[in-house]
Amino acid sequence: MDELVKMKKCVDNGSLQVIPIFYKVRASDVNRKTGEFGENFWALARVSSGEQIKDWMEALECISGKMGLSLGDKR
Repeated sequence: MDELVKMKKCVDNGSLQVIPIFYKVRASDVNRKTGEFGENFWALARVSSGEQIKDWMEALECISGKMGLSLGDKR
């Protein structure tokens, strides 16, 4: 998740373009933090700091909202 935050910062300052690839997960589950992805995200969030969680959520919303590819079995 911390790597995703770094990617978002690079996207924000224009030094990186990102095309997300959603492998065996729905983009909507990532964006809304639902399904199996959401369960794992919230489990990690329970043992993390509030600021870190805020950064992760902003990065997830930014990156998952971009046009990307969905590959593999969707759960």
